[in-house]
Amino acid sequence: MHRNNCFAFSNTVPIEFRPAAEFSGATIEDQACFGDPSGSIQMNLLDDNGYQLTYYLFDFDIPQIDVINDNFNINDAIAANASGYFGNLMPR
Repeated sequence: MHRNNCFAFSNTVPIEFRPAAEFSGATIEDQACFGDPSGSIQMNLLDDNGYQLTYYLFDFDIPQIDVINDNFNINDAIAANASGYFGNLMPR
């Protein structure tokens, strides 16, 4: 708004809306034998919608509200990758 209380547009900018990445349920494989590091987790991405994603694996539960509020330390992750596959896992 300028000094005469009139609206004016200056330096218009296009705003792009991108929907969130879409996933189906994760595929979880239990270890084959006790003590055998054969378990795995695969995140099943349906559509990245143009985002570059990084997946992080933690060895403890992070409450969803803490994820929403960005209340966790990403440096506590035990693994990270762009594929969403974490293999050679065994229970702790």
